[in-house]
Amino acid sequence: MDRVCDSSILIWGHSAMATLPNPLDHRKSNYPIHELFLRRWSPRAITGEPLSQDELMTLFEAGRWAPSTYNDQEWRFLSATNGTTP
Repeated sequence: MDRVCDSSILIWGHSAMATLPNPLDHRKSNYPIHELFLRRWSPRAITGEPLSQDELMTLFEAGRWAPSTYNDQEWRFLSATNGTTP
């Protein structure tokens, strides 16, 4: 059975979700994609809340342990922080 989540259920019982703008009014894809991708919601992307170094390293560690095809582990990670120079 295929399941498609609506972005409005990503925060269960959160009444503020009804006050957020419709993402389809602001997001347009260059090529046809499923509407689910355009409706996705990220609280950090919306608020601009920074990640601590510990939170960032926890995300990288979770990605490092994620399964890969034939255990190839071919992924690479890149991180950038607002207000810093290379």
